[in-house]
Amino acid sequence: MIHPLPISLATFEPVAGAALRREPVLNQVQLGIIEAMQADPTRYPGGIRLVAMQDESTGAIGLASQTPPYKAVVSVATAELAHALGREFAARFPEARVVHGPDDAARAFAHGAGAIDPAVATDEAVFELRALTPPPPVAGRARLAEPRDAEILQTWCDAFTDEAQSAGTPKDPKAGARMANSGRTWIWLRADGLPVSMANNPRRVGGWWAIGPVYTPPEHRGHGYASGVVAHASGLALASGAPGCTLFTDLSNPISNRIYERLGYRRVGTCATLKW
Repeated sequence: MIHPLPISLATFEPVAGAALRREPVLNQVQLGIIEAMQADPTRYPGGIRLVAMQDESTGAIGLASQTPPYKAVVSVATAELAHALGREFAARFPEARVVHGPDDAARAFAHGAGAIDPAVATDEAVFELRALTPPPPVAGRARLAEPRDAEILQTWCDAFTDEAQSAGTPKDPKAGARMANSGRTWIWLRADGLPVSMANNPRRVGGWWAIGPVYTPPEHRGHGYASGVVAHASGLALASGAPGCTLFTDLSNPISNRIYERLGYRRVGTCATLKW
């Protein structure tokens, strides 16, 4: 029998924290959002919605969450558990009609929420890196973003949302300023000092550094700048003692997948965003 568990931001750790941390790479988005809210309750002005379910026969726990107006996120879960999460989430929040999560869990969640044939808005590969393979020499150098970089980082974040996220994904007007002041964003400078690429480290879940977004404006692509800045950030992570790095890539973009594979990233799963 599957039943709901009482959960809030304050009780997340004892109720579901250990269960999600068994799969820190595949559950990183949810864990990162929750940790961000715990650190700064104003991070998402719309608050956070949490629904936890447990399968009594196995003890497995699954979690669905949402920070409106953003999409719901479902954790790693069996089809039965994810289906129950979708049904319960839709009963409480019927306006939520977009979900992101591991492929099978996201699809089962959508069907549980009443979707007949959910549309795939994004289809992503989940990569992890444990040992870095340095790229060929890239012209220029990386530097840590500074407050003066807020405007260009905001422009790049907005462009990334338009280009890589599903249609209708809200833009975060504070992303550029937050990244410029985070101490976790790196900009690749061309040999003449022009900023041409960026890589961000938005969360560190279970010690793993997530890398993303990674963005290079179209006019600067094809020169290895993304490889350079991702390799720089990944090397810092490993040197700090992190077990590794993770990132998401668009499955329909073989170029980006090859870039990261050459650096030592290896695909460990897939995630989807579904709409209905």
